[in-house]
Amino acid sequence: MTEKNQEQKFIDNVKSTFNESVNNIDGATLSRLTQLRHAALKAKHKYSLKWIFVPAGALATALLVYVLVFNSPEKQMITADDIELISSSDSLEFYDDLEFYEWLDEYEQSS
Repeated sequence: MTEKNQEQKFIDNVKSTFNESVNNIDGATLSRLTQLRHAALKAKHKYSLKWIFVPAGALATALLVYVLVFNSPEKQMITADDIELISSSDSLEFYDDLEFYEWLDEYEQSS
């Protein structure tokens, strides 16, 4: 018999023995294994998606800063006002009426 045939015979024997042992597991052990498997899959799913957003958010922030600093068409530097505007928690409606607020500020200064 060649070495390849002996190896294949050994592999087939191991598979057969393994399959027999799996098929002969009692119900209580099989139930416990199933419960453990489901608990492990649930825990993996719960924690794996949570941490993917942290590096993604950091990458997005770094990319935004890079684009604003180095790829500006006029090559202008970002001022503190620009950073404050980007990181502001004001609602978008405030910026829709920004011209009104500028006019109001000029009107109050002229009075």
